[in-house]
Amino acid sequence: TQYFDTDKNELKAEYKDYWEAYEVSEEEKSNSIEVNGEILKQDELWNASKKEDKYEQKRHELTEETWNNLEKVKGIGMNEVGGSWSYRGLVNGTTGLVWKVKPEDTTQTLGKAWNSDYVLIGSASSSFLYRGGYCYDGAAAGVLRSDCHYGSELYFGGFRPALTLN
Repeated sequence: TQYFDTDKNELKAEYKDYWEAYEVSEEEKSNSIEVNGEILKQDELWNASKKEDKYEQKRHELTEETWNNLEKVKGIGMNEVGGSWSYRGLVNGTTGLVWKVKPEDTTQTLGKAWNSDYVLIGSASSSFLYRGGYCYDGAAAGVLRSDCHYGSELYFGGFRPALTLN
């Protein structure tokens, strides 16, 4: 509630610049994603039933655009520490989407940051990005880890405080 004006039902003015700093593609904003002339919604594109290469390329393309937009926001510890990123895609012999770095990967691959922390950012079904890992992740639960979540509370996850200076 400290960030949200409940009387006006909107984000408080002093926080709007921070919210607007995160950019996504126009396709994602409108939820009308074009794949070779076919218009899809987010949940359709990220559905494992869409197995053709054209869908896989688009999943990769949208995630790359998100990564490039994150690079514009310095100080959040994404591009500064991340060497590669992963998105949810298909690999041979799987029925669901798994993490992968490139469309041509044939097994699950994981994007990495410093200290081998994972960078997992492309998944429309889990559109919130959290930092740090779950307590049961062991060595993979580093503070630089990025992963997607669907937005509920995490009672078994870690956290790290952050300070933003202007």
